[in-house]
Amino acid sequence: MNVREALEKLKNINESHGLSNDDIIVFLDGFGREFVPVPVIGAFSSGKSSILNTLLGYSGGRKLLPEDITPETAIPAELQYEAGEDSDNARITFTDGTEELVPFKDYLENKRAGVYEAEAARLKIIRFLLNNGKMARLPKLLLVDMPGFGSGDVSHEKAIDGYVERAMAYIVTFPADGMALTTEVGAALRELCVHGKPIRVMITKKDKAPIEEDFDKTRAVLEKNLKRYIDGRDIEWIETDSHHGDASELLACLEDLNDRAGEMMRTQKYLPFLREQAALTLTRLKGAFKLIGLSESELKENAETMAKEMREHEDNMRRMTDK
Repeated sequence: MNVREALEKLKNINESHGLSNDDIIVFLDGFGREFVPVPVIGAFSSGKSSILNTLLGYSGGRKLLPEDITPETAIPAELQYEAGEDSDNARITFTDGTEELVPFKDYLENKRAGVYEAEAARLKIIRFLLNNGKMARLPKLLLVDMPGFGSGDVSHEKAIDGYVERAMAYIVTFPADGMALTTEVGAALRELCVHGKPIRVMITKKDKAPIEEDFDKTRAVLEKNLKRYIDGRDIEWIETDSHHGDASELLACLEDLNDRAGEMMRTQKYLPFLREQAALTLTRLKGAFKLIGLSESELKENAETMAKEMREHEDNMRRMTDK
């Protein structure tokens, strides 16, 4: 039995005894549609947007993410998988809280026409809802192309706010031809470590790397400098090359994070909610049984039955996770 089945069973129990299911109904309505953010951060022009375009197969005039300084690079661009024929849309959120859903083709036309440049001050977030083969392999993740540090726009320095509490991990990018750790990136890393967030380090533009010996020396220096900011923890490296279309290590990293995201949602959201609702149902049933005159022994028996059912539910879910 999985979490959804356990909640449906609990919902049936509530219905049979005339108890409220409002919270369970709301929870089930959004079940499976939650996304765990994985922000990609780095210095300006570190190749973040380019490698994400490469990963998802967007190139030429159909580039999903801008790779130069535009108003859009000053705000987060979120990438989410969405199945269905009506997907491939851009949901644009403005600073006043309003939203606009734009088909991807129209978004590209508007972008070429300078519509978003004219509305730069009003833009807050763009979320792309993609029925994309690569995103279909990452259904639990919300990839976030964050503003680049050091581009001269103050809004580019807010790579942590709004995501740090929800993020699964952060991917920090450094170009192979410029693996310098800037003060801004170092400060961001230190804050992430304070929050206990996992960090992956991605080398982009591998085609521009110096000869192997020099590259290895430079990467060793970067690793040494990084460990000063990330409490000496081990570093997981990702090497990519958008020029040759190589994002395989990034995809493998994201698939691993996607698997971990499912477990994180199960342990941190689904199971706590299930236990909370089961305890609430048990309390309400005890009160209902008292009202209809059940004896203390009968109340105890009913309580033990409910507790046994919940233990069985949790045992079933653990077994499913271990498979």
